[in-house]
Amino acid sequence: MSTMSTEILGAELLGANPGPAVHLAVLGIVVVAALVIFGIVCLRNKREAAQAEMQSSRKEDTWNYALLVYISAESLKGLSTEEARSLHGGHEAAASASARLIAHYRFRPPRTGTTIRLDGDQIVKTEGPSAISSEGLRGFYLLESDDPDAVLDFASQHPAVRVGGTAEVWPLIEPVRHAEGRPGHSGWVERH
Repeated sequence: MSTMSTEILGAELLGANPGPAVHLAVLGIVVVAALVIFGIVCLRNKREAAQAEMQSSRKEDTWNYALLVYISAESLKGLSTEEARSLHGGHEAAASASARLIAHYRFRPPRTGTTIRLDGDQIVKTEGPSAISSEGLRGFYLLESDDPDAVLDFASQHPAVRVGGTAEVWPLIEPVRHAEGRPGHSGWVERH
């Protein structure tokens, strides 16, 4: 770039005689900045509206529960094909209006898991479950209910329990609910 064109460009940028190219560049920057700010505001409003809707549609005394289903390989061996299939879909029949099934996940066989422990200052990874037992963790269910007995009924009607498996019901504490009214915790919830 020649000295002459550099001096002219410098004069335009410093405002001595800004030309149309500078005006367009500044206008472009302002438009992009406005669009970015508008997008951020829209996303924030959408997120806040979704959170408010979730809070208003959910009763104050409604809780989430984890249902962990364990079953032994021996229990599965004696099942017919139809009985084995019922283990994968029979949980839907146990759901009721007072115990709503939110999610269901099946686990691969226990030997496919990995256990991670801290041994002194070293992280140790071991193939398989953390404890050897006759039953392996085979299913995880997330339920929502305002009636703990409805969740226990769901667990007792689970097909895996009917063939000798075990179901554990765990009430869950949500970080937001847990933090309400506790000084210092709201900042953690907002960051996570």
